[in-house]
Formats: sequence, C-alpha cells, structure tokens
Amino acid sequence: MSLLAFERIRKCINRNVCIKTAKLLDQQAGEVLVSASEFPKLYDRRIDREERKFLIQVVKTLLANRSSFAKLDERDIRKIQLFFTHVLDINAVGGLELFLQAYVFLFWREIEFTDSLVSPRGDLYWLSNSSVDPYIPTTNKFMPLIKKIQSTNLVDLVAVDEETGVLFLIEVKRGKVDDRCVGQVLRYFDAVCEIIYKENRSLDINYVRPVVVCAGANYEKWRAFPNLFRDLVDIYTCRKSVVTDELTISNTRRQLLSEYSNLMLS
Repeated sequence: MSLLAFERIRKCINRNVCIKTAKLLDQQAGEVLVSASEFPKLYDRRIDREERKFLIQVVKTLLANRSSFAKLDERDIRKIQLFFTHVLDINAVGGLELFLQAYVFLFWREIEFTDSLVSPRGDLYWLSNSSVDPYIPTTNKFMPLIKKIQSTNLVDLVAVDEETGVLFLIEVKRGKVDDRCVGQVLRYFDAVCEIIYKENRSLDINYVRPVVVCAGANYEKWRAFPNLFRDLVDIYTCRKSVVTDELTISNTRRQLLSEYSNLMLS
C-alpha cells in the first residue's frame, strides 16, 4: 500500500501513529498525524520546503477521498481538525492557500460562520486550479452550471443552497484582503451573475453572494468595494481561538463598521 494511500492514512490516524513512519505519536506533547522527530520545523512553528511538500500530498489525498473522509470516526476527524489548526496557525504569516481551501472544503458541514446575516451553506464544489480533483457526484443537477463557472472563472469554491436559491462564490486568501482580492471578487461576481441570469434560470438560483475567507481585512480595503457591494460581500477571518485552540471563522462586518465610525469621529 502506498505511503500516502487514503486507507493507510486512515489507519495511522486511528492508531495515533505518524503517517510518515508509523511510529507512535506523543499526544501529551501535542503531536497529531505527524511526529516532531520527522517534522521538527512544523512543531517549531515553521514549515520548510520538504515538510510542506509531504503535508500537501496528505491534504490532497484527503480531498480526493472526501466521501470516505466524511465517514471517518468522529475522534479521527477531530484529530485532523487539530492538525489543520496547527498548520494554518503557522501558515498565517503567508503560505499556501491550499491548506485553508482544504479546511473549508473538508469541514464545510462543521464550520460555523459566526456573526452572519446569511451564512454560507448548501452543497460545496471545488473549483480551485490547485491540481486537486475532489470527488463530486456527476449526477448532481448543478454540475453543468458548476462546470460553466469553472471554465470562465478561477474562484476557489462554490456553494449552492437549493432551499434558498443562493449561490455562494467563495474566494480563499491565506493573507489579508488586498487590491488584487477586491478586483478578483468583483470580476467573479459579474461573470457568474451573467451565467446565472442568461443560462440557468431553470435551476431556480435567484441570488449570487460573494464570500471571502482570509486572514484579515481593514476598512481601507473594504472601502475599495463599491458602496452597494459592501452590503453584499461577506468577509470572514480565520484564526485560532485562544480559548479552545480551534479555528474560528468570523464575519468582519461589525469590526469594519466600527473602524468606519471611529474614522468619522476622529
């Protein structure tokens, strides 16, 4: 069996052994999925090139087996969550967006998008061009639409909430919102609206709602969005909770409005 085969990874996680060496992990020392002896930089709050290369392959295996991943024991899923928390906390200073994209994709049903008027939900699709091909049922009635969006845009993820008729465009940024991100979100929104309005009314999708998941945002970048668009786009920040050591994804609207009020009063 391949070192990075899903079934082998599953067994290693279940037995609390290192995915790379199959040696027992020191849970008291906070080791999860991989050992400190094999990944010293990771546990020293850094990730070097070789360590990152191996971790990327682990993540891609999990993504490619999403249906099997969803059937894992709750305790094993919790271990994977802790692994992502550790990697993303380190990766926050800049690095691969794949880790954050994968976290949102794999734990979509578990994530709580806090402080949201309209929380992202529904069936999630991977459109990112990061050489990952997660399993998606080809019989899904939205697949022609998803393929159409994918062929014209490079948005990372799309969620379709059939109950409310909302399509969420989800752009993931490992860093903070910048001018490039603002431009991307505006372009994706315009392009997808054209697709929805002209070709896919039969699918009963009535709204397109852009979402950004990132490390942070400030008022100046938020202000770069057109006035009406600011009420439409939701910007969520992802960070490690100091209380629970878990990742939290929170809407920044309240913070951004507070910054605006302070600027007006100063």
